Amino acid sequence: MAKGETQRLNINLPTPVLRELRALADSSHRTMTELVRDAFALAKIAYEEGQRGNKLAIADPSGRLVKELVMPH
Repeated sequence: MAKGETQRLNINLPTPVLRELRALADSSHRTMTELVRDAFALAKIAYEEGQRGNKLAIADPSGRLVKELVMPH
């Protein structure tokens, strides 16, 4: 696929997940497509780092660990 070319992807989501996606899109002033692209980018990082034995983490401003994202293999 050439750079800039896009293709359509149809996915099935549970109604509550779709509602949350729409609400997040509205509150962040972004499209659902942009949010799905961001989610893919984060998942890709999490999977790649997990394969290296690392974890994706969220820390508060002081550096204290708040959450870890560990993707299944």
